[in-house]
Amino acid sequence: MPKSALALLFHEKVVFDNWTGGRIKGKDALRKAWAPWFSNHGDFRFVEEETFIDEKEQKVLYRWLLEWPSFSPSL
Repeated sequence: MPKSALALLFHEKVVFDNWTGGRIKGKDALRKAWAPWFSNHGDFRFVEEETFIDEKEQKVLYRWLLEWPSFSPSL
């Protein structure tokens, strides 16, 4: 799947909290917010670390790691 299609996997009412403290609500808003980042950054990938599903409470926690090569030749 192309990285640009990642937002398609989210629910229509997704709430995404960015590490900077920003919050995005809704799949269309998330796709629009992510589009420039995906097109302007190098080769990266998301690695799944853990998934927790609480069926009774209807909650899911998905933890991932971003692997992103440095653009600096020294790193």
